[in-house]
Amino acid sequence: MTGAAATPTPQARHGVTHSRVALTREAVLVDGAPALPVSGELHYSRVPRERWEERLRLLRSGGVTIVSSYVFWNHHQPRLDAEPDFDDRLDVAAFVRAAADAGLFVILRIGPWCHGEARYGGLPDEVATAAHPVRTDDPRYLAQVEAWWGALASHLEAVLGPDGPVVGIQIENELVDDPAHIATLAALARRLGLRAAITTATAWLGARLPVDDVMPLYGGYSDGFWVDHDAPWHDTFREHFFFSHVWDDPGIGADVTAQDARPAPPADMPAPGAHYPVATCELGGANPVPVLAADTLEESQRTGYPNDLPRYDYDFHAPIGAAGLATPTHAALRRQHALLEAFGERLTRMSSRLPEVMPTGLDDTTTVRWATRTDGEAALLVISWHQPHEPLPTLVGVQLEVPGGDEGAAGTEPIVTRVPALPVDLPAGTLAHWPVRWPLGALTLGSASASLVTELPGPSPVTVLAAHDGVPVMLEVAAGVALTGDGVDAVCGHPGVWRVDARSSRLLDVTEGDAAGRIVVRSLGGTPSARRFDARAGAWVALPLSGAVGRPVAVSAIAADTGAPVPAGYGARERRAAAPSADERERHAHRWVLSGLDALGPDDDPVLTVDWAGDVAELTVDGRVVLDRFWDGSPWIVRLRDHGWRPGSALEVRVVPLHAAAAVHLPRDAAARRPTAGSEPLVALDAVTCATLGVAVETQ
Repeated sequence: MTGAAATPTPQARHGVTHSRVALTREAVLVDGAPALPVSGELHYSRVPRERWEERLRLLRSGGVTIVSSYVFWNHHQPRLDAEPDFDDRLDVAAFVRAAADAGLFVILRIGPWCHGEARYGGLPDEVATAAHPVRTDDPRYLAQVEAWWGALASHLEAVLGPDGPVVGIQIENELVDDPAHIATLAALARRLGLRAAITTATAWLGARLPVDDVMPLYGGYSDGFWVDHDAPWHDTFREHFFFSHVWDDPGIGADVTAQDARPAPPADMPAPGAHYPVATCELGGANPVPVLAADTLEESQRTGYPNDLPRYDYDFHAPIGAAGLATPTHAALRRQHALLEAFGERLTRMSSRLPEVMPTGLDDTTTVRWATRTDGEAALLVISWHQPHEPLPTLVGVQLEVPGGDEGAAGTEPIVTRVPALPVDLPAGTLAHWPVRWPLGALTLGSASASLVTELPGPSPVTVLAAHDGVPVMLEVAAGVALTGDGVDAVCGHPGVWRVDARSSRLLDVTEGDAAGRIVVRSLGGTPSARRFDARAGAWVALPLSGAVGRPVAVSAIAADTGAPVPAGYGARERRAAAPSADERERHAHRWVLSGLDALGPDDDPVLTVDWAGDVAELTVDGRVVLDRFWDGSPWIVRLRDHGWRPGSALEVRVVPLHAAAAVHLPRDAAARRPTAGSEPLVALDAVTCATLGVAVETQ
């Protein structure tokens, strides 16, 4: 395992290649070097076209290198007697070009059945409800797919090819038992011109896939749609907070695939990594207002799914929310993605090792959860002491032994490094990736109790580490030599090693740059400001900015109507409560009229924050419902201009009360507010605030 491994040989399946991206059995190559690309999801048809550039650059600023998107057939062609629509937010070729301008590669997930919480998985109604079987090699279905994909291929012709931004195409989704159909679709896509260097398919649930045609992608969910509202946290969710070499999540897709109907994996099914590098898949937005005015485009019980989803909202607390604003997880993931971008080539040449002492089970809350990635000498120690729903205790006196050296090599002494240099307490919520025996130019960093983040280039490169709350920073640079404490700036006089405390210095909501490469900073209701780390000076310096200042806007909410009393429920399917229909929402909603926004100008970008409690909320603009939300206790953030609001528009918030007996699951804090048996239903508009978004651009 020691020494630099040779770069693996690229493979070109079916003669399809790309000038910059290639696939080998062991790795993805970018510009000839092994890399760990990061994909982020952004569904172009769920986002206003004028927001694409902003969202794509915010994706890139979070360390994402590939943007993927479903291509929902029923968004483009709700009726088969009409030509597919590629205008405005449906211009997928323009989206691909915008992604390339933002520095992103593109993967298109073309279905034809996509899922993505879309009505009929994205199939037009006429296709989904046809007399002939769908998602099979039935000639009538394939003829419909060929007509759709042919139009899509013609539209995308200029952005496909060996020098285009599209490096991957996904076929179907969650089809586990028909490899022949996957192969048929892959061949059809290639014949029509929908060709890319990487063709993928989802592989969870033990899917049987044609390995000569598609690269399998795995996934993992820490929560999901497929458990009952009163069920405990399921083991298939819990296990993702433990290290293992198991890639297939047996729980994914249980909402659309019956547990007892899943095929057993065949005995000769290749193991993950047998033909391709092991890879995983699976941001926010809103479902578009439908072309078919009689219905909406979300997944719902009335179209055969177990669950009802919001008619328009598609947020899921993603790193970039439905309003296009970065959430706290964006910053957390950016740190991880910076590591992969800076050290990805080195990490691809390392293998994963699990410790000898592992947790005894999924209920073990006393054994450290850790693993290493190592080349036999250097290692990255990864610690995951975090899980939701059931908080972990602080672990006291943690010190781990990280082995090194060639396993089984004759005449070699095993290398063992104790990390950190002295035992530390590990608070709950610690997610760490600590360098061990890590080369830094002429220096080797023996160990550190701070996470490796990135390396800043320059005459004397700067390696950036981030401290963790409650964990003292210790940097060990030689046997018996350790530096500790928050005041450490340099190690043994070596100017290229700095410890940056991410708790006090962090760039939030900073995009990768505008078209001219300048940093763009956004601030809600205040003056945008940011600092940049100057590697030469070893200090943070203010970033010179010029632009608009955001400001708070006073909003009044006047109660207008209380609605009819709510029932305990609105029906159910497979023990899953139905959401109130449009008519039921109209009948039971309490209403508040909002005022105070008329003074805003045509260039203002107001963001509304609604703190509320109840079952379902809706926002209307000039009497028309434009957005909805299921209550989970979190603030509802709305970018008003995205939903048709203009100065002078009438705004109303409607809230359907939550009955005490409603069979819905709520997070802990929200559940503490829900009504008890015999009490009045819960309905409240706690606060409505508004601020304009300030945007500033780097001036130098």
